[in-house]
Amino acid sequence: MDAMDLSDGSCGHLESKRTSRPPAKYSDPSTIVPPETLPELIERLHDIFDSEDICVEYVQKLMESYKGNPRDYKKFAKFDKYR
Repeated sequence: MDAMDLSDGSCGHLESKRTSRPPAKYSDPSTIVPPETLPELIERLHDIFDSEDICVEYVQKLMESYKGNPRDYKKFAKFDKYR
């Protein structure tokens, strides 16, 4: 299996500089629809990292677009009565 192509992190909307294949599905940060829940964000990140080419800018913008909801993190919270 080949290593993921992280290239230089730029996500030009042009064809890949190395090959003549079309741009990756997750290459245009302007098309991002913010995820509404943490599970949705995680699912979308899995989809992105399952693809052959990774656009670092797309991943960053997707993560920045997520507005955290305390309900999403409740199952990870641990109450410590001694703190």
